[in-house]
Amino acid sequence: MLLDSEIRDAALLMIRRHGTSAAVRAGYRAGMLMEAGEFGASEIWVRIIQAINQLRAEAREAFSTLPVEAAPEALPGEESQVAWFRRVRPRPRMARVACADILR
Repeated sequence: MLLDSEIRDAALLMIRRHGTSAAVRAGYRAGMLMEAGEFGASEIWVRIIQAINQLRAEAREAFSTLPVEAAPEALPGEESQVAWFRRVRPRPRMARVACADILR
């Protein structure tokens, strides 16, 4: 039986090698081992899948708890950065073209 730290290391290795498809690839491996009758090895891969999902959940939680900074307020008498950007780089205006002109 493998230790939890070894399972976690294997999960980290799968994530590094396969990225977002790590759990899918591990599931494929577990299924192949089950079909071959290797139930002990398949159980290890199921534990690796659980560790991959746990690591991904921890990463999502870490990023979701980061503080979101509000846009800086303009000082009295100064324009905000958003207003300045709109004044300096106005949005391009699209020319209105009739459908009949396009189909010609």
